[in-house]
Amino acid sequence: MEYRKDIDGLRAIAVLPVILFHAGISLFSGGFLGVDIFFVISGYLISGIILNDLEKDNFTIGNFYERRIRRIIPALFTVLIFSSILAYFILLPGEMRKFSQSLFSTIFFASNIFFWLDSNYFDAGSELKPLLHTWSLSVEEQFYIFFPLLMILIWKLPSRSQEMIIFLLLLLSLTITSIPEFVNSSTKFYWLPFRAWELLIGVAAMYISKKSLTQNSFINNLASIIGFFAIIFPMIFYDSETPTPSLSTLIPCLGCFLLLVCGNETTFIGKILSTNLLVFIGLLSYSAYLWHQPLFVFGRILNISELSLYQYAFLIFLTFVLAFLSYKFIETPIRNRKKLSFKPILISSSALAIILATFGLRGHFTEGYMERFSEDELANYLIFENEIDTCVGNKQKEMWCLVEDSKFLILGDSHADALSRGFAEDDAVSKIILYGCPPIINIVKKNDNFGADCNDDIDYAFEYLASNDQIEYVILHSRWPLFVEQKRFDNREGGVEYGDSIVISFGNKLNQNFMDSFKSSLFETVEKISSLGKKIIIVYPVPEVGWHVPTVVTRNKLLNRSTDNLSTSYDVFLDRASKSYEILDSIKKDDVIRIYPEEIFCNSFMENRCVAYIDDNLFYGDDDHLSVLGARILSEQIKNEIVYNPEND
Repeated sequence: MEYRKDIDGLRAIAVLPVILFHAGISLFSGGFLGVDIFFVISGYLISGIILNDLEKDNFTIGNFYERRIRRIIPALFTVLIFSSILAYFILLPGEMRKFSQSLFSTIFFASNIFFWLDSNYFDAGSELKPLLHTWSLSVEEQFYIFFPLLMILIWKLPSRSQEMIIFLLLLLSLTITSIPEFVNSSTKFYWLPFRAWELLIGVAAMYISKKSLTQNSFINNLASIIGFFAIIFPMIFYDSETPTPSLSTLIPCLGCFLLLVCGNETTFIGKILSTNLLVFIGLLSYSAYLWHQPLFVFGRILNISELSLYQYAFLIFLTFVLAFLSYKFIETPIRNRKKLSFKPILISSSALAIILATFGLRGHFTEGYMERFSEDELANYLIFENEIDTCVGNKQKEMWCLVEDSKFLILGDSHADALSRGFAEDDAVSKIILYGCPPIINIVKKNDNFGADCNDDIDYAFEYLASNDQIEYVILHSRWPLFVEQKRFDNREGGVEYGDSIVISFGNKLNQNFMDSFKSSLFETVEKISSLGKKIIIVYPVPEVGWHVPTVVTRNKLLNRSTDNLSTSYDVFLDRASKSYEILDSIKKDDVIRIYPEEIFCNSFMENRCVAYIDDNLFYGDDDHLSVLGARILSEQIKNEIVYNPEND
């Protein structure tokens, strides 16, 4: 197949926005589409190689996979070895265990399935997963298992029949991807059946290119210009809220299709893509893609805070330095079949695969190589893991505890669960935890990751309260700002919380604005609890931190960095919590007891600061949940308010 410089230039156009997107450069809010462009290019090139060999009657599965191994494995394994060494010395046990699992799945090109399974409520997000980007390699390699077999099966058919089969498979994949309720968005993102159409667009482009239908220079120029901007505009104007893959991503994929079919080095766009700089970047694109994610992640981890623009610039520079070294001294020599036979490559690759897989397995079974640290070094880090479940009642669900003769019922999300751990066993506190849901009625979750049973669980809570005369107080607590703001926390000092947003609406209040709907649902909830003869305690927002407190404290100590305290701005807290306060203050009932955690954690130890850790006192178990110590202090305030509240006289 004839080499086209413009395709390497197109690779540069694909990889640069991906890297800049991961660096948080706002200009390329749709930079993730570079991966989709890579899929189309891969489909084009792979089908071209296979078709050329089939035409010469010398295609074999063995030769095909030899080429893939020479192309993919050396650079990949180099990055995996580097990442494993760095992870061993930098990551704490929980992080190391996750890394080990992702490493093992990457060796067998199943990391797309691993990261799909690994998505959960407490997910750290892509910013802290060194090997997350390998999901796309896994999708490609899975495609390469089936596609050569398909080509062998259909090769003897007439060309038009081959094209029809490719088109029907493309259409089938695109159709199931476009059906909103077919599967959830995470499945579509990670699984091959919902990505195959992108690769098959590249295959279709190769079939059309072989027919040499586009000889008119005007048409080629026009089509390539349209194709170029069909790629660039979405990379600028799409963002992380754009469904991917979907019909929206069809636009840049078709743009790539036009460039592959109509673009060449004689067109205006082709000449731009064929410039030396873009071709050079394109040649490094595979290695650059491999290197950038672990460099960014380990940089964030070592820096504690989000990286600055200058730090990202340095890491991008380092990415291309390492990519160049990899391309020149690893990729190019190993791909040369005349100078290096396949046998030593296969033996060494197999040996390294076994070593890396074993390293990953051991990391899983040793809880992230826990033996690297002493118990004292991990005391703060393992604060949640070392907590003992003190429930002495009925655990009808995992996070519930229904205690006989209980005076208190805590109702809320995981923040309520954290608060419950601060009460003593003698307090006989029951809890019904609404996983990922605020303690109010008529909630509709719009993101499908968790919390599907919001209304079912709160209905059960009302039934339990109605049948239990012992309960006197219902404590409503939640991470209110997360549900009100519907975005994760940024402390504006480098502590950025990663993970999915939580999007809610109110099923029976579609004609009201969000704030009014929230107030109305909270009011109805409070009225319903009051009608059952229960007194209500509303716990206002616990200040969020933005940093995973035990991890930061532990890592700072291990690196001999200052660990006197960890705190955030009180003004940032007030800004973040203002709408939540407005909603909670809208409840005007005089008998409602109001608890303000900010009175404990903000301005008490340091002026205009909310303290998460000070003088070896760890108040948080992660970046927003209270530790047992923090919860114990808050629970004492609740009990004191009950004792001194005039309504109880």
